[in-house]
Amino acid sequence: MKAENFKTHGVYTVSNAISYLIELSDCGDSARMIVGDKITDWYEIEYVYDEDSDDMVAVIDPSGYNVPLNLVMRLEQSIGNVFTCVICEEQSVGYGNNPEPVKNEGKCCDGCNFAEVITARIKAIQ
Repeated sequence: MKAENFKTHGVYTVSNAISYLIELSDCGDSARMIVGDKITDWYEIEYVYDEDSDDMVAVIDPSGYNVPLNLVMRLEQSIGNVFTCVICEEQSVGYGNNPEPVKNEGKCCDGCNFAEVITARIKAIQ
């Protein structure tokens, strides 16, 4: 999937292995995400009561993905950057990986690094 029509505004990290790229609508009342290799539909940003803070918090899709906007890191604050993987051509966040021997230039995402690059390197030394 190429995310040509997706403008990344921030990143929400679920775990060390999973993060969602977040795009806000021009008017700021809805958002969509890249989850895995798919761009989600637009979700209206809803305000829900948070017992921990005893306040209302803005959340993307509270009954599904449940992404609190206060935990989304703006792109310029996130560690690393957004880049396009030279192998799968998907947008990814982070520092990227050396794609050799699969590709000679650019960066590859963690998924392609594990699935293709490391496998190719192991085959090359056998």
